[in-house]
Amino acid sequence: MQRLNKAIRWINLLLILTTFLAYLSPYVHPGTFWMFSFFGMAYPWLLLLNIFFVLFWSFRKDRYFLFSLACIIMGWGHFTRFIGLNVDNIAPADESAYTTVMSYNIHALASLRFGTKREKSEKIDLFYELFEKEKPAILCVQEAGGVSAQFLDEQLQMPYRHNIVGKGTAIHTTFPIVDKGEIDFGTKINSCLWADLQIGASVFRVYSTHLQSNRVSSLADQVIQGGDLQDQQTWLDIGGMIGRVKRAAAIRAEQAELIAQHIAQSPHRVIVCGDFNDTPQSYTYRKIAEGLHDGFCQSGSGFGTTYAGSIPALRIDYILHDPSIPIGQHKILRIPLSDHYPVISKLRLKAAG
Repeated sequence: MQRLNKAIRWINLLLILTTFLAYLSPYVHPGTFWMFSFFGMAYPWLLLLNIFFVLFWSFRKDRYFLFSLACIIMGWGHFTRFIGLNVDNIAPADESAYTTVMSYNIHALASLRFGTKREKSEKIDLFYELFEKEKPAILCVQEAGGVSAQFLDEQLQMPYRHNIVGKGTAIHTTFPIVDKGEIDFGTKINSCLWADLQIGASVFRVYSTHLQSNRVSSLADQVIQGGDLQDQQTWLDIGGMIGRVKRAAAIRAEQAELIAQHIAQSPHRVIVCGDFNDTPQSYTYRKIAEGLHDGFCQSGSGFGTTYAGSIPALRIDYILHDPSIPIGQHKILRIPLSDHYPVISKLRLKAAG
């Protein structure tokens, strides 16, 4: 029994050390030491294991629980970027004073095009119900793919848009666009568009961005559904996943630095929407979010998971905004229309400035 207790203590200590590496992940460029990006991505599971050990040692009336508890408290900022503690996350009483901003990776609306006739009809109805209920005045989409921007304009009744043919990101809005442009990543698959919107007497710069994907979903599905750890192909698939994550993390870091530089030069207050393909415990997130408020941290509640694919517990879709912009509500709508969930922030823009 003593050997078992000793082994469990060492496992707990190793977990704590690994969790601290996840805490350091946002400060280490993946191109310098890529392993940190894995620790950051694993943070939700490291957190759950630390909570388990707190409960385990507490049940045994062993003060060793203090070590995992201290680890969680020391990383409280990371905790609140994954689990929202805002219990009053309800629509503001004066909702008309707030503007609904939505960021949504629509996955080219693939779920609306495939399946039986009945399934497609149900998904289309759900899609229209989403926008009829939420009524976003600013919609930032990613992975528009072959979806026609005109189709979205007509169906959502948004008279202004900024999109570039061949690019997957777009901005649709009910507000006039007074200027617009692109941060060129040198690729069509991933992109970042920006538009200056005239809202009342103020102009706000809105970004819609989609950063480099890890492209591991298909491999992850293979490993999860039919992987055998005794099969060489399974290990080859796992090695392929690690290689893709390593390369993608370095590319995202460079893209994030371009966006951060552009934000720093903006003459207007900014709202950044998009699919970062990275967690809050990442160099990418820290570079873009520096100096901005995260809608989920400010007003979200519950688990912040935004990815609906095969890899669970990932928060990779965000709405960030200038600290001077009041927020009334932030929510993640877990609806089955894409491999991502739509993210919504209600921001007080008309009364600002």
